[in-house]
Formats: sequence, structure tokens, C-alpha cells
Amino acid sequence: MTSQDGFGGTHHFLAKGDFTGLLLVVLREKPMHGYEVMKALEERFHGFYKPSPGAIYPALRSL
Repeated sequence: MTSQDGFGGTHHFLAKGDFTGLLLVVLREKPMHGYEVMKALEERFHGFYKPSPGAIYPALRSL
């Protein structure tokens, strides 16, 4: 598939501000390491969305 089809990797599931807010919601439950946050988000979205370490760790550093 090409990027014209919408599957070329240019579309993001969440905007940056939405992702930060989602991290805060997950972290409100309990303190977690990055890997735990990734697993919690994957579980919350029933596997539909699985954030990468490249998304999680920079976002956590910016908090």
C-alpha cells in the first residue's frame, strides 16, 4: 500500500497533546516504568494501538 492509501506511516493514531494526556491518565493509576506504560496502553486499546518505545520514552522525559 502507498501513503496515498493512508497506510504509508504518515498518519498518527494520536496527536502529541492527546498522547501526553493519555500517559498522564495511565500514570495516575500507579507509578510505572516505560515498559509498563506501553503494556497498559496496549491493554487499554485491546491491542489496536501499541505505542513504540520511540513514542513512550521521549514523551515520559518531557513530563
